[in-house]
Amino acid sequence: MLEQFTLKRIGFGKALKINDVFEYENEKWIIRHIVNIKIDKRLVQVLGKHGWQHDVIVSEVVAQNTNSFDIQNLKSHEIELSFSHKSDFFKSIGIGEIVRSEELGNLYVVKTIESIEYKLIDVHVDFIASNIVELPIKEVKRLSNKQKLNELGWKVIW
Repeated sequence: MLEQFTLKRIGFGKALKINDVFEYENEKWIIRHIVNIKIDKRLVQVLGKHGWQHDVIVSEVVAQNTNSFDIQNLKSHEIELSFSHKSDFFKSIGIGEIVRSEELGNLYVVKTIESIEYKLIDVHVDFIASNIVELPIKEVKRLSNKQKLNELGWKVIW
């Protein structure tokens, strides 16, 4: 099973990589896709002086639960998807964004947008997306013994 999370860390020095492990609500998760990374600043005080330090990393990731997997996601494949929304609820969609298929329940990465059109007051978008490959059980068991990001100062925001 894949879910999307936001992870945050303050301070320099610790990496975030594909296949890193973290804990959330007593479950272990393995990072399978890094969606984006943002560097934030924070106000610090050093020797009585205040200043901005740009050492806050915020990253959206897609992670696999170590207790389950979808056999359809063991191999990479592309799929044609579409969705319709009322124009006042439609925000945006872009290449590289993560979308959830309502019919399949899986998470996909948008690869290309094929068309966008109005159907009455609905915005209808057709696009090609690829699945996020999950790890087989043997690899999940091996990785779940790695040091967890939580122990390295990373926090799960969700």
